[in-house]
Amino acid sequence: MARSLAEVRRDLASRPLHASSGSRSWHGVALDEYGGYRADGIFAPARDHHVLAVPIGSSVWVRQERGGHAVGGPMYPGEAVLMPAGMDSRWDGEIPARLRVSIDPASLHRMAWELDIPGYDRAGLVNHFALFDPSIDHLTSVFRAELRHRPHPARI
Repeated sequence: MARSLAEVRRDLASRPLHASSGSRSWHGVALDEYGGYRADGIFAPARDHHVLAVPIGSSVWVRQERGGHAVGGPMYPGEAVLMPAGMDSRWDGEIPARLRVSIDPASLHRMAWELDIPGYDRAGLVNHFALFDPSIDHLTSVFRAELRHRPHPARI
């Protein structure tokens, strides 16, 4: 059975958490900023949500394994890791500081519907080990800035 966001946050409780949207009433998306740490064969069970993890720092070497594929090498700031819901992963190496964006699949479907994308009900993430996209890099900066503001009733 896929792990919920609450279960994953409990699993990651020993990791250095710098900021979180956990106390905010956001729907369909959650943000958590973690510091770096060493991973020695860490197994992460499948989740019920998509994950976009964007390194804030860099690492000399990280090995990721998902979907029967493995990739090892350096990680650089802004180079996003896309992990679709329902996919196990395994990690080794120095995990850099990063912003973890959790996305509810139903919210992604709703967004695709609102954008009038054909097949909106099949919208999802594709497994990707290192994707640099300037828009994602910019959004990471915006999300990090938002996490540093105190929650306000006028903010979503």
